[in-house]
Amino acid sequence: WNTDEVEAVIARAQTVIMAPQIELRADVGRFRTLLMVPALLRARRNPDGKQLQDVVPPALYARWAPLKARWIGRSDRVERWRPVFAAGELYASAIARMRMRQDGIIEPVVTRLAKAHRVPIVRTDLEIRVDDTKAALREFGGAPLDDLPCFERMLARIERDLQHMGERANAWAVGDIDALRALQGENTYTVCMRTFTQGALAKRLGVEDVDRRVEAKWLEAAETALAQNQTTFAVLPMSLVLGEHGYL
Repeated sequence: WNTDEVEAVIARAQTVIMAPQIELRADVGRFRTLLMVPALLRARRNPDGKQLQDVVPPALYARWAPLKARWIGRSDRVERWRPVFAAGELYASAIARMRMRQDGIIEPVVTRLAKAHRVPIVRTDLEIRVDDTKAALREFGGAPLDDLPCFERMLARIERDLQHMGERANAWAVGDIDALRALQGENTYTVCMRTFTQGALAKRLGVEDVDRRVEAKWLEAAETALAQNQTTFAVLPMSLVLGEHGYL
């Protein structure tokens, strides 16, 4: 990553295309992740007051317990949460303890440079509107979730992939494409998103098939830019650049 080189390309570009995101517009606010709304209104807790060990198979819970003790500590509040949210909290804590970060560092830099050079920014966010959030969350809170695949995949990633995350970050920083290809991580995000994008409630809220819809919006913007521009600067996460089903 070299900011001067990035700025040189943006300065001569006609368009900057930002990475695709999902934006949820609800009557309680705007969110860039589907995980935030249930967390906001306590819908992340297990129905009927159940504990995590009541809803997770014993073998999985035996893997969870030492990881939770190492990365979260003594706090037991996550023991009341549904597996998908407990796993997300474990992952966030592990990342922070490893002195890494989840939030993007690229978008603010690219946005600042595009504005400085007066280059139009094209956003390809998929907007989902939820009008009666509290009613939807009441239904969500009592509905069964198929979130054990996400829970298991997240545990596996923390058990095996934390060291590789740091190596991938360093490889990205110096542009080592061969190392990035060799260190491809497990696609945990896709598995976990299915927890929220499948089922009757997801269909009613319009959050089904989001991966295909997001890809279609970004590719449409890219095709338009290729047809109209001499130079375009575009942003994508590495998983969508190098992945088996990447946009390139």
